Amino acid sequence: MEIIIAAILGIAAIAVIGVLGWNKALKKQVIEKTADLRKSEEKFRSILENALEGMYRTSPEGAFLKANPAMARLLGYESPEALVANLTDVRKQMYVDPGLLYLEGFMTDITKRKKAEEKLRAANRQLQDIIEFLPDATFVIDQDKKVIAWNRAIEEMTGVPKNEILGKGDYAYAVPFYGDRRPILIDLVECPIGDLEESYDVAGKKGHIKFVEQFLPTLYDGRGAYVWATASPLCDKKGNLMAAIESIRDVTDRKQAEERLKETNRELDAFVYTLAHDLRTPLTVIIGYADYLHENSREKLDEQELNCLENISNSGREMDHLMEDLLALAKVGQLERPARP
Repeated sequence: MEIIIAAILGIAAIAVIGVLGWNKALKKQVIEKTADLRKSEEKFRSILENALEGMYRTSPEGAFLKANPAMARLLGYESPEALVANLTDVRKQMYVDPGLLYLEGFMTDITKRKKAEEKLRAANRQLQDIIEFLPDATFVIDQDKKVIAWNRAIEEMTGVPKNEILGKGDYAYAVPFYGDRRPILIDLVECPIGDLEESYDVAGKKGHIKFVEQFLPTLYDGRGAYVWATASPLCDKKGNLMAAIESIRDVTDRKQAEERLKETNRELDAFVYTLAHDLRTPLTVIIGYADYLHENSREKLDEQELNCLENISNSGREMDHLMEDLLALAKVGQLERPARP
């Protein structure tokens, strides 16, 4: 019996020792976890205190439990303590939903950003207004080749209202001009000028601006028109292509004036030809006879008759000089194709 009691006591002693050892290890873990938690809390507090954004936490009743200095400044309080003391029901004082319980969040002053956005929107509206009232037909496409501007003048020229074309891509803007979807001048702003010369009657460039001239039979409900088109890329400050713009001017009146001037030049050429061949030939004979008689018939003619011959010769030469001047004027007045309208 004594042996059994001794054994039981031994086992109990061992168990007590084991429990004490486990409690000691557990206590060590608790201490370590507590230290980690304290470090985490200190880190959080540092972030909270130094954050540029407003940060806060509320209770289920809507009272501020915690707020950082940035939050206090954003809401016009001198300190987080003043904010917590004055805002007692965030649901009524800041929000309209009474069913809110806890709230945690961030608040950032975006006034400068919003003002910048509004300034950008105003500039964009101003640009849209400028494009809208340009006298030349004008449209703009973005990087995805979708139409982002289509002004009144181009509506009148093509018969396509802006609400039917804005946002369209896949060369939809080419259809009113060429009858099908295909790359046009605005798509070729970065192409070599040689590619344009193969497709247009007249093509050239000045800096980043490409220009072409062509007759388009589909414009103005099929009446057609001669147009002078210019296109240029729109790039950001770094030179990256952001969009492209094309303006199209109806130069039909100018072309018709050119044709009339050409016709006038042709008539002038015919007139000059008449002067050169039909009038100068007999004039040369008259001058020649007058000079011959003046030199070879002096003895048979009196002074008055000799003066008449001399006047005939001089007048003939003056007329010959006049016709030479007319010939020179006709050559100077020939029409040359202008470089731009």
